Amino acid sequence: MGSKEKQDTYLCALITVNKILRRRPKTGDGPKRSCSCKFKIRINIREVNVCKKAFCLLLGIGKSRVDRLIKKVKSNDFSPIDLHGKHRNRPNKLSEDLIFKIHSHIDSFLKRSSHYSRCDNSNTKYLSSDLNISKMYKLFLQLHDKDTYDKLENGDLTCKPVVKYKYYEKYMKVNFNLSFGYPRTDTCQTCDRLKVLVEHEIDPEIKQQLVVEKEVHLRKAEDFYTNLKLYCEKAKADEFVETLTFDFEQNFPLTHIPSGDVYYKRQLWSYNFCIFSGKTGKSYHFMYDESIAKKRKNDVISYINYFLKNLISPNVKEIYLFSDNCSGQNKNNALFQYIYTVVKSNLYGIKQIIHMYPEPGHSFLPNDRCFGRIEKKENV
Repeated sequence: MGSKEKQDTYLCALITVNKILRRRPKTGDGPKRSCSCKFKIRINIREVNVCKKAFCLLLGIGKSRVDRLIKKVKSNDFSPIDLHGKHRNRPNKLSEDLIFKIHSHIDSFLKRSSHYSRCDNSNTKYLSSDLNISKMYKLFLQLHDKDTYDKLENGDLTCKPVVKYKYYEKYMKVNFNLSFGYPRTDTCQTCDRLKVLVEHEIDPEIKQQLVVEKEVHLRKAEDFYTNLKLYCEKAKADEFVETLTFDFEQNFPLTHIPSGDVYYKRQLWSYNFCIFSGKTGKSYHFMYDESIAKKRKNDVISYINYFLKNLISPNVKEIYLFSDNCSGQNKNNALFQYIYTVVKSNLYGIKQIIHMYPEPGHSFLPNDRCFGRIEKKENV
């Protein structure tokens, strides 16, 4: 029996308390017995009467526990409640209102899911990389215990805050699945390079040039997403315009079996090419395995051609394409020649196609959200 309350209930059923029917003369000043007790042990379906000492030894319990249970039986309380840790004399216990403030404060920070590492930690949310627990704790004191915050900032370490740092840290780790920073396994090399150069450059003029170069790079990256949003809205409003984004999902093996032996065997790779329509908000997936085709430029052209021939609205005359900079798939002469041929020959009634590419390292597309949903379902 794992529960102490169940143990006590079982033991109380083995103890019988009776009134004292006859008292004999007793020498000494010891207290007189107030009751007579009988103890028994259950062996299969039989009950055997034993003395108190044997009762304690056979059940592995102490004499004080038996005395406590006898008092419970005398008061007709055959199901004692375990009061360990339930006392009310805890002067340092935080109030429910203060705990609610801690929870609300942690929950108030902006959180987001990871894009690039979503397979490994689909349930973890990420706070800004500029934050840490120490900064969050100081912000909490600044909001709910201003006097203590001012004293700590002035170097007075003798003051006692309403909530200690250790408690705030423990509460966050126990009640929230949070981490810091946005984990990215393929960050922009240009951003990383310029960041290191700016941090270690001593010459103010060269440092200013690097800062300007990084700012121009980030603005170019932002222009790509601005155009993507703009042309998606245009496609929804104009029946003659369509905006398409396309990309390959990362390879995943077949079959998906959570067994250690699988990692040592040759598995069949499955590919997924996705075309997202900005007009309808729908995604179209072309799934196949490596025995059927590869992930080359001809495969990309085949899927785009199928989409333009069978799935696009016949009223569309103008198309805006968005993809990443992968030269083997999306940025090559074969794809440019195909687009030129479609427009030049007025194939499928299309008169204009404009293909836009992002700054390298800044290629998050609506397709990635579709891939994220697929991979979360795969991990369930």
